[in-house]
Amino acid sequence: MAKLFGKQRTSTSGSFVFVLGLTTLCFLGASCTNLGDVVEGNVTETGDGSGDDANNTNNNNGTNPDSTHPADKVDLEAILTSLAENVILPVYQEFHTAALALQTTADDYAAAVASDSSGADELAALKEAWKTAMAAWQQAEMLQIGPAGSSSKTIAGDNIRDEIYSWPTVNSCRIDQELVEAVYDASGFFSDELVNVYGLDAIEYLVFEQSAQNTCPSVVHLNTSGAWSAMSDADLKSGRASYSKSLAANLVTRANELVNHWSSEDGNFVEDLAKAGESGSIYQTQLEALNDVFAAMFFLDTTIKDKKLAIPAGLHTSCEGVCPDKAESQWAHVSKENIVSNLKAFQRTFHGGLNPADDVGFDDFLVELGYDDLAQTMTDDIASAIAATEAISGSLKDALNDDYDGVKAAYDAVKAVTDNLKGDFVTILGLTIPAEGAGDSD
Repeated sequence: MAKLFGKQRTSTSGSFVFVLGLTTLCFLGASCTNLGDVVEGNVTETGDGSGDDANNTNNNNGTNPDSTHPADKVDLEAILTSLAENVILPVYQEFHTAALALQTTADDYAAAVASDSSGADELAALKEAWKTAMAAWQQAEMLQIGPAGSSSKTIAGDNIRDEIYSWPTVNSCRIDQELVEAVYDASGFFSDELVNVYGLDAIEYLVFEQSAQNTCPSVVHLNTSGAWSAMSDADLKSGRASYSKSLAANLVTRANELVNHWSSEDGNFVEDLAKAGESGSIYQTQLEALNDVFAAMFFLDTTIKDKKLAIPAGLHTSCEGVCPDKAESQWAHVSKENIVSNLKAFQRTFHGGLNPADDVGFDDFLVELGYDDLAQTMTDDIASAIAATEAISGSLKDALNDDYDGVKAAYDAVKAVTDNLKGDFVTILGLTIPAEGAGDSD
C-alpha cells in the first residue's frame, strides 16, 4: 500500500487503557456513550438519526466541537488524484477505444449485408467487439461520477451513463418498433427518443437476437398493422445491421464526450476532483468529492448485489423461486462477466489504481487511521467475490437452474464486501451513505 505522506498516522492500539477506564465507569453506573465513538472522538447525539441533509444519511454526525474528522488526518488530495488519474480517466479511455472498435465492426457488418454477403464472419466479429465494449463499460458502471452520473443525484451529472447503457431500463419491443420505423439515422433520433431504444443494451438485442419474430404483444400496432409481417428476412437483417451501425456511431460520440470532460486538454474534470476544495473546482470541499466517489461505489450494493444477483436468484422480495428473465444480459448471456467487470472496477477504486503498492486509495486511508485489519479484510473479500463470481458454471441465466449454489456463493461473497462497505468502512472514514442506500439493511 502507498504511504499517505504528510499526515500523521493515527493508531487505535493506544486507546485500550482509555476504553478500559471508561468501561469501569460504566459498570459503576456512570452514563456512557458508545465507547467506539469515544475512542474515535465522535460522540453521537441520540434522536431520530436524521442529518442536516434530508437526502443523505451521515455516519459521522459528530457533535464534539473538538473532534477531528477522519478526512482531516490524511492527504485526501493524494487519494482523489489517484482516483482521477489512475482509475476514472483510464477506464473511460479504455471504453472509448473499445467503442471505436465496435463502430468499425458494425460498419463492416452493415457493408457486408448491403453487398448481399452472408456477413457471417462480420457478424461474429461484431459480437466479439460488443462483448469487449460491454466489459469495458461495466468497469465504468462503477464510476458514475461527474458528467457520467445522474443530473438529479450527482454533482455536475449529465446523464451520459444512461445514454451509453440504460439497463435495467430496457425494452426490446420498442427496439422492434424503431426497426420497423427505420428513423434511427434521422438527425434528431437520439435527442427525441428515450434511452431504451439505443445504447449498448439496444445493440445487444439487435446483434444477438436474429429472430424473425418480434417481442411485442400481438395488440401492438406493428403487429396489428401487418408492418412487421411485411418485412422479409432480408429486410430484418439489413435493418438490424443499419440500426446497429447508427447506434455504434453514437456510442463513440458519447465516449468522446466522457473522455473530453475528464481530460486535461478539455474539460479537465480530473483537476476538479483532484483539487477539490480549491478555487476553480466544482467541489467545495475534499470530503464532498470523496463522498461523490463513495456514492458511486455504492453501485456494488444497490445494483450488483441486489439487482444483478439477489433478484434473479430469488433472494429478493420481487422474485419468488428463481427469475432467469431478470438476469441482466438476456441476449448475449454475459451477466456473469458483467459482474466480474463491475467487481474489478470496485477493486481498482478501492486501491486507487491497478497497482495497490504504489497507487493511493481507500485501503491507504484505512491504514493511515490505524485500521490495517479492515483494509486487508476488504482486500481479501473483494478478491474472493471476483473468484466466486468467475467460478459460477456457465452463464448466470443457466446457472440459476444448473448451479444455484455457485450463484448463492457469489452473492454471499459480494455481500461480505458490502456489509463492511455499509458498516465499519463508512463509519471509520466518516463518509455519507447515498440516499438510495440509506434504508438498506441487508
